[in-house]
Amino acid sequence: MQIYKTGIRAMNPVDSKQYFSDRDIPLVYYGRPPTHPTITVENYLKWYKLYVIHPNGLVTSLEFPWEEDLSDVGESTVGDHVVNPRAVVRFADRHNFVVDAEALEMLTGRWVIEAECRYEDKW
Repeated sequence: MQIYKTGIRAMNPVDSKQYFSDRDIPLVYYGRPPTHPTITVENYLKWYKLYVIHPNGLVTSLEFPWEEDLSDVGESTVGDHVVNPRAVVRFADRHNFVVDAEALEMLTGRWVIEAECRYEDKW
């Protein structure tokens, strides 16, 4: 799995860029255009689509392809407006995309809280 880490780093403000979704919401990925097509999400509480930032700076939306076999046996690929992060990584690997590390961290946190713990007495 490839993960493109934007992280906290010194960046020339001239090179820094904020990307936006088709709903005009900032995306988690920011900075220079990535070297590989990179999957990210909106910086928002619920996700309706995934987004890909391309090396030329173009942002495209990605309707998650639920028909693909992206889950482990018995594992759901989606919760309430949150996507299983393992399924996103599998999708990225199959389609030669990279997953932004910060977006993956947000996906994972939401998945654990909302999908895995929702109906269990884990809190």
